[in-house]
Amino acid sequence: MLVIDDELEILRGLELRLRAAGLNVITARDGQTGLDIAEAHRPDVILLDLRMPILSGLTVLENLRRHETDQGRNPIPVVVLSASITLRAAALNLNARYFLSKPYDSNELISAVNSTLSEHRNVATF
Repeated sequence: MLVIDDELEILRGLELRLRAAGLNVITARDGQTGLDIAEAHRPDVILLDLRMPILSGLTVLENLRRHETDQGRNPIPVVVLSASITLRAAALNLNARYFLSKPYDSNELISAVNSTLSEHRNVATF
């Protein structure tokens, strides 16, 4: 999975929690790098912050969805993790699977990621 967040402490904490849950994790500290990684590696799920420099999370999500549509690819499932609750509707309108608020609950986060991975794998098998 790919985790995109500009705050190093949060990024490292997420990486540790997700690895402890048995997940392979790639990280990016800005939206452009995250978008580049997503397009090159097509991760099973993306955990995305919304407020970041260079490209905001919403811009990353918009660009990702546009590229997927243009290339006829299935969308990569995205779990949004953000302190900006006012952007919840916009993220969900761009087909984010979950919107979790910062500060986040670790159990809720792992549950959302596992659920998203499970849904993605079930869709991919048909």
